[in-house]
Amino acid sequence: MCSGQYTVLCVKKQGKSEVTYKIGFVARKFVENADQKRMERQGRRSLLDVSSKEIRTVRREAMIEANLFYEESKGLLYGPGTAE
Repeated sequence: MCSGQYTVLCVKKQGKSEVTYKIGFVARKFVENADQKRMERQGRRSLLDVSSKEIRTVRREAMIEANLFYEESKGLLYGPGTAE
């Protein structure tokens, strides 16, 4: 544990005095829990090893292919000359 999680050093600009506050047990547990969740979330993100832009590009290309397949299988539903 880092000692910074147990105490907070607050420097007041007025009067240049330093005040040290002790953080309680609940606050320490909150910090530990938040750090653990952050590390787990980052671990899941790093498993992808692919940037968000690449993921969006692949998803967009798949959607375009699905739309082209639908147009080919169902035919053109709307457009000039389809009412005839």
